[in-house]
Amino acid sequence: MKRQILGDKIAIGLSILCIFHCLIFPLMFIALPVMASAAVLFDESFHQWLLLAIVPISLPILTLGCMRHKSTKVFLVGVLGIALLLTPWLIGEDRVNEALEVFLTLIGSLALVYSHFKNYSLRQFID
Repeated sequence: MKRQILGDKIAIGLSILCIFHCLIFPLMFIALPVMASAAVLFDESFHQWLLLAIVPISLPILTLGCMRHKSTKVFLVGVLGIALLLTPWLIGEDRVNEALEVFLTLIGSLALVYSHFKNYSLRQFID
């Protein structure tokens, strides 16, 4: 049970990191030339590493939560979020323009944050 709660919290944190990566870091990079030393955060591989962390944490945690609280809506919103995050990578990031990639990542991350938050709160209600 505690692993599921921790998993939801980690997945929420990683999803928020995706949002910051796509929206906040580029603004900081433009505004602060000092941030040039943090260029590794803007590399496409950073997005791929986040996906490698998010998917294996989110799917089992959302599945276990759904089995416990029986809300398939929460599970499906989470799966949609994962699908949106994976879409640019599956299509090929070179074939998706930057604005669409940011949009898909933002919506996917928000869907995951929502689903993990609901997953966490529904389990708290049951326990």
